Amino acid sequence: MENQRLTKHFNLYDFLASETALLMDIENVPHEPDVLPRLGKLAELLLEPVLAQFNTRPQITSGYRCPELNERVGGSATSQHMMGCAVDFQLPGTNLLDVALWMKEALDYDQLLLERSASERWIHVSYVAGANRKQVKWFDGHKWHEGLPETWS
Repeated sequence: MENQRLTKHFNLYDFLASETALLMDIENVPHEPDVLPRLGKLAELLLEPVLAQFNTRPQITSGYRCPELNERVGGSATSQHMMGCAVDFQLPGTNLLDVALWMKEALDYDQLLLERSASERWIHVSYVAGANRKQVKWFDGHKWHEGLPETWS
């Protein structure tokens, strides 16, 4: 699949890159025609505003996931990543709680999740045209909580 510019700062390959897919020889390419416009909306309506507000380009850690890749990474069977409606990102040098608090108030989204593993932290955000729930949650590494935490270290 040929790379395409989606917005000024983001292209299709930004959303398709996957270390897991490379290691497991999975072709992480969308075949559904609606995926590309959805990825464009994620870039335009969510990532570009974050870049403008925080003057740092979000580093996408998970964008589109084909069903095989989604299964291999333990994603939900109904993951919005498989439809091109969700993106996970980090923002180097920036407190992700500050980013999530700003996004919560400033942007339209379906889900805004502040997540962590033992070694990493990231924001998961999704957009579904015309049907956004504005769901906000955070994961402390063990369980989910509604809203956002008071601190995030």
